[in-house]
Amino acid sequence: MLQDRRWSDMRPGRLNPYLLRHAISCPLKLRYMMEGEVRAHPDREGIGGAGRRSDTGSGVRKTEGETERKPAAGPDVLWRSEVKIMMRRVLSLLYPGGREAGKDHGRASARTKEWLSGSNAIVYGGVAVWGNCSARLPVMIREGDRLTLLQVHGKLWKYRERSLTEGIERNRTLLTYAREAAYKKWIVGKLFPGLEMTVRLCFPNPGFRSGTGNLYGELAFDEARAEDVSSLLIEVEADRAVDRVLQGGGTEEIHPVFRGKTFSQQMKWIADRLESASGEMPFVVSDACRTCSFRTGMTDGDEGCWEKQMETDYSNPGLHVYDLIGRRSPAESGGSHRFQEDVPLPEQYGTFRDIADRSERTITMQQRRSLQLLSARNNPLPAEWLKKDLVTKIRDLSFPLHFLDFEAAASAVPMVSGGRPYSRVLF
Repeated sequence: MLQDRRWSDMRPGRLNPYLLRHAISCPLKLRYMMEGEVRAHPDREGIGGAGRRSDTGSGVRKTEGETERKPAAGPDVLWRSEVKIMMRRVLSLLYPGGREAGKDHGRASARTKEWLSGSNAIVYGGVAVWGNCSARLPVMIREGDRLTLLQVHGKLWKYRERSLTEGIERNRTLLTYAREAAYKKWIVGKLFPGLEMTVRLCFPNPGFRSGTGNLYGELAFDEARAEDVSSLLIEVEADRAVDRVLQGGGTEEIHPVFRGKTFSQQMKWIADRLESASGEMPFVVSDACRTCSFRTGMTDGDEGCWEKQMETDYSNPGLHVYDLIGRRSPAESGGSHRFQEDVPLPEQYGTFRDIADRSERTITMQQRRSLQLLSARNNPLPAEWLKKDLVTKIRDLSFPLHFLDFEAAASAVPMVSGGRPYSRVLF
């Protein structure tokens, strides 16, 4: 079974790209994750769509004398890990003659440092460690005094330009990729200060068409050839974007405490808190809170970040504006409305009966949102709401009924002849 690499490379008190991505958006995430809390994105439930988190995970702590446990990864995480593994195999075909550093973090780190000390080397899955910072790199290529770092991502590259600088202006996700690459370049630069480094990011090519019957299977069993995957990936120049991040730029998606600092200063700020899990961890409500899995509690009775950081007298402090259906108002986006009980109810929807009486064939977005606001105020709501004509429609059905279900799978590496990256295979 695949293990989630984000956690398999994690060591107590050590920063990795996964931790950095969360810490840079909000330092409080770093504290929660260091304490061992593992959370997925929330599952919402209930008639208003405003339920608390389902019990899908729990804190994982290492006590004295206990073997360190790795949190289980969900199917979506495992599949993304599988996609990247396959893409790394593609890179090993495109850049043959290298050596695999191995899964063990310590041995991989020692091998990476040893092998790259030579004038020519290719390392697959190398590990770079500097202080309490570490990172695993898919491919590292040394040619004389030049070191090339390759980083893979599963997202299709849909831009005409082959430069990350151009794409960043249109896609904040690419800025996250640049920050990860900057982190890796920063660590490797500490290990090999005399080398000239260049960074390239590799993305699936949307124009690629597989010429074999099952390229995915051939890669999985090491039967694929370099010519089969020669145009599967697009390499994108990332040096300018990475240097911009290293100089303190690209602050659009980071927490205010890091703005105005160079990358080295940002790393020192985080490293100081990694050492002791203490120090100032400022709480600021920002757009990052919208998707943060620590914002609310995991289960009923479990306090989330907002409940811990803000004193409230609300009856339902775990119900926030970010969980409301539909477009947020300026007051909700700007932070003056943070809890659902702050948001005014529409005049025409003061009770559930008001909503039911005004509904037609469908339940509108505003009506669903109003159900959430009523629930937050502990107004009575029915366990289920049957539309007026639903029973009639059911009675008009002709029995027996037959249901056909099918599923689909998609991978960056096509599974059928003529397939493109992420083209669906039905089963």
